[in-house]
Amino acid sequence: MIVLPPDPCLAGVPVRDNGEVLVEVRTSAPLRTAGPVHLRSGLVDRLVTAQTLLPREVRLLIVDGYRPPALPCRNPACALAPGPDVCVTPLPHLTGGAVDLTLANTDGRASPGTTLPACGTGPIPPPHHELRHLLSTALGAAGLANHPARWWHWSYGDRFWASVTRAPHARYGCCPP
Repeated sequence: MIVLPPDPCLAGVPVRDNGEVLVEVRTSAPLRTAGPVHLRSGLVDRLVTAQTLLPREVRLLIVDGYRPPALPCRNPACALAPGPDVCVTPLPHLTGGAVDLTLANTDGRASPGTTLPACGTGPIPPPHHELRHLLSTALGAAGLANHPARWWHWSYGDRFWASVTRAPHARYGCCPP
């Protein structure tokens, strides 16, 4: 059984934060972003690995990453309102270990028929089957876990990832504000 964020069962997954820093993806890696995005350095390394597994004409396009607790999400289905226990049961984007992404052409535009994913947009039709297969094959091989209800949302090191991969603990807790 896969437990989905923000399920309270994820609170039972222990966290041993490894202290990896948040880095700004555009300035730290040869990856495309749709704006400033911060992620844990280990996740960025895995995204670079995933990029090397894709055909030359296909690029990852990173849309969102770390969101500080004060940054609201427009869709309540994506996140809970920040409260005093938010770091006891961290939401995926509070750890720096969750990323929203899609595929792009070499010119940086999203692949045809693909909508840019964002927390507040609601359901987004998945890209063409072939593109989705490329995405899941590359990211899965790099060690990321996909949220089954959101094709664009991938995790590494957070409680959701630990639950899916049956890791003994999450590697990332809440990032400092």
